[in-house]
Amino acid sequence: METTTSEVGRAWENILAEPSGVTLQEVRGFMETPFFRFLVESTNMARMRCLEVGCGGGKFSAGLALAGHEAVALDYSETVITGVRGLREDTSLHCQGGSFLPLRGAAERLPFPDATFDLVFNEGVVEHWLRQKERLEILREMVRVTRPSGAVVVMVPNGKHPLCWFWHLTRYPGHLQAPPMHHYSARSLAREMREVGLEIQECEGLQPLMSLCQWPRYDRMKRLADRVGRIWPEDRWPLGLRLLLGVHLVVLQVNIAIFQLDVRHTVGASWRHEARPRSPRVVAG
Repeated sequence: METTTSEVGRAWENILAEPSGVTLQEVRGFMETPFFRFLVESTNMARMRCLEVGCGGGKFSAGLALAGHEAVALDYSETVITGVRGLREDTSLHCQGGSFLPLRGAAERLPFPDATFDLVFNEGVVEHWLRQKERLEILREMVRVTRPSGAVVVMVPNGKHPLCWFWHLTRYPGHLQAPPMHHYSARSLAREMREVGLEIQECEGLQPLMSLCQWPRYDRMKRLADRVGRIWPEDRWPLGLRLLLGVHLVVLQVNIAIFQLDVRHTVGASWRHEARPRSPRVVAG
């Protein structure tokens, strides 16, 4: 049985009974993370037109607007969009030439012409379509509305992290409070991106030390992770270790394609694939 947009959207509405209530302060803090910096640097453009497909709390789109970009935050859930509208009001006075538009719409049928955006992205969205054919439809739509010189960024949970079984057995809320999901590995995500016409250029794992304090959230483990990070910065770790433990996996694709996976559910094996550049630039994670 295929999972329709309305089914996934209704599942999230049942979970998100109230708007998320993301604050301007939280958005500003998020803008300092590697995830946001990577997103902004994905096109090397001073001003981008961006689309977030499945925006959730809207912190990505709000951050992009604060950074001077034009962002459209799209979600199927009216509850989600209501919350994002409130965040838009909070951020509108602080945007330096940027803009932020919440919009309701379906991921399989994006309401935009071809080649509209410089950057198309999402986080924690694609994996909730359980059949591969459905996920490929989402990815193809994202590629369709991306300009040839643009970027597509997809972030999905990392289902192959060594602690994934532990988080599941100890009922980690990140596993339990979301609709059913497909458990990606780095290789399976890259394979699906290739099927929609993209070539993978490089994989990267971000914030691997976060897996030490992901769940349970003990302050002592957080302090230990911070101390290890000061002694041995994560960007100096071997690539294979970053890919194994990174909270997100980033895959750079040709001209440029990037995949990013949230390690809480999916970081895959260590690997690197070199490819010749071609468009559009796509990012997934």
